[in-house]
Amino acid sequence: SITPVVSVADVEVDEETGEVKVLQIVHCHDIGRVIQPEGARGQILGSAVMCQGLYLMESFQMKDGYPATPSLAEYLIPTAMDIPVKNKVIFYEENKAVDCPYGAKGLGEHGMYTTAASISNAIYDAIHVPMLDLPVTPEKILRALHKI
Repeated sequence: SITPVVSVADVEVDEETGEVKVLQIVHCHDIGRVIQPEGARGQILGSAVMCQGLYLMESFQMKDGYPATPSLAEYLIPTAMDIPVKNKVIFYEENKAVDCPYGAKGLGEHGMYTTAASISNAIYDAIHVPMLDLPVTPEKILRALHKI
């Protein structure tokens, strides 16, 4: 069954430092019948934070065929401090799956599907510059704003 998803993000961009803070992401997912609501919500939020990391900070670098980012000291991933303070997950349950038990649809990493696009759109709304070269670092924001 198809699982339609959508999200919208609210970000704060510091135009002096280039720092992006994700304040809130609202997710709406049509997953049919929700069998375990807190587990489903956790799955969405966990995968959204994973995608937030991919979009804003994760960068695996190689040099001469060897990893230049061999540990988590160099390879940045989101921590609890990076999770948006406000998160909302809305489940639409009116469109039950006909070929799945209890009308439930798949959930997996659906929080990843729209998170990067919603953060990207929010950054564009804030600074009016598209940020498409990942990860979107403070340096790239400042370069896009012609501050460096």
